[in-house]
Amino acid sequence: MRFHQAIRQLIFPNLCLFCRQVLEGAHQGCCLKCLQNIHPIPQYRCQSCGKPITASLAPGPCGQCLQHPPPQQQTQHLYLYQGHVRQALLAWKLQGQTAGVDWLLQTAAATLTRLFSE
Repeated sequence: MRFHQAIRQLIFPNLCLFCRQVLEGAHQGCCLKCLQNIHPIPQYRCQSCGKPITASLAPGPCGQCLQHPPPQQQTQHLYLYQGHVRQALLAWKLQGQTAGVDWLLQTAAATLTRLFSE
């Protein structure tokens, strides 16, 4: 069995879902370099639009929402929509590639559970 795993790893190495570099060691799905560029949503954010704001303005609304209120009353999200998170969402939306979004959801499982239980 180990021989089969070694051959499989040699032919199909585990690659980072975001930069496609070979994953070293026990890392699953995302390399450390890419992981450092995936930012969870900050603690202080506008409750209306979800954009980061300072602690003194939390929970908002932010200046943008005061001037132009969004149609929703509240926004919840897990990550800042930038970099690898944005690329994963666009790959899912435009090309049907789910691997990056699946990994992001698995990583945020505890947060999702908390959000849906409130």
